[in-house]
Amino acid sequence: MSDDLDIDLNFEGIRVSTLRGERPIPFNAYIQIGGRQILYCRKGDTFEGERLNRLKSKKLDRLFILEKDREKYNKYLQDNVDEAFDVHSKKDLLSRTLIVQGHQQAVAEELMENPSVEEHYTMAKASCIRFVEFINKNDLALKCLFSLKNEDFGISQHGVNVAALSLAILRNFERPEVNITKLELLALGALIHDIGRQKINLPMETKRSEMSKDQLKIYKSHPQAGIEVLRELSHFDEVVLNIVSEHEEFIDGTGFPQNLVEREINPYSLIVSVANTYDRLVSLEGKSQAEALKFMIIDSMGLHPLDMMKALQTALKKGSLIK
Repeated sequence: MSDDLDIDLNFEGIRVSTLRGERPIPFNAYIQIGGRQILYCRKGDTFEGERLNRLKSKKLDRLFILEKDREKYNKYLQDNVDEAFDVHSKKDLLSRTLIVQGHQQAVAEELMENPSVEEHYTMAKASCIRFVEFINKNDLALKCLFSLKNEDFGISQHGVNVAALSLAILRNFERPEVNITKLELLALGALIHDIGRQKINLPMETKRSEMSKDQLKIYKSHPQAGIEVLRELSHFDEVVLNIVSEHEEFIDGTGFPQNLVEREINPYSLIVSVANTYDRLVSLEGKSQAEALKFMIIDSMGLHPLDMMKALQTALKKGSLIK
């Protein structure tokens, strides 16, 4: 039987975001066309360059492998991720960051699609511990992350950016009365903060500045939609739940869904709100890094804590995203 005619064998899906990097794959990867699995990438090839770009252009987020190759895929994934997180890796930072980004994106997608599975939550939390260390040790990781354009306006890629920005803000923010120690929960909450967007009928690419009154009403319902998915799940930490519920709140009470003021908003949520607004302006609304920061500091003055805005500005300078 030829490689592209395995129609009598069992296949299972894998996420395209996990296949980044120059490491050769130890399995055949297939695309599904007309209900059939057709060979796309042969064992020994890589997903660097044009092969990955073609998948992005077709907006394919899943490929398929033979069930018998699951162990090979798991080892490939683990080796790829371990090398990317390794501080002694000989890979350049951009290559490592893009692999980390793809891994975190896959973690977010798995958890948002199956939040009731406690194992997914436990694995996501463990992955976020490593992500915290990676971001905190590499100021330029932010620049690498933002070099990967969110062309599909993906919720999970937005979540990775917001998680990284949140950690970068915290590194440059000091307020003695605010105790933020559970960094993996800050990262995890930021990673899935927009889980409610999956429950509303409004494309991610719809710019908030151009929404109709009805669209804005739908948009403002997504934090509540998200918390309704998670509220009854006992394995979710309170910090994560707060972030999902409060990431669109502003300190002057004009945010949503509860119109909270600063003293009522969880400090973790305040940080994610800053990061979320910034990445939405850059990745989803097309503003430049400098334009987005200016918009938040001047045009939207009073929506976010000033010390957190200064911390964001410092983080962006350290990450060489602005001068």
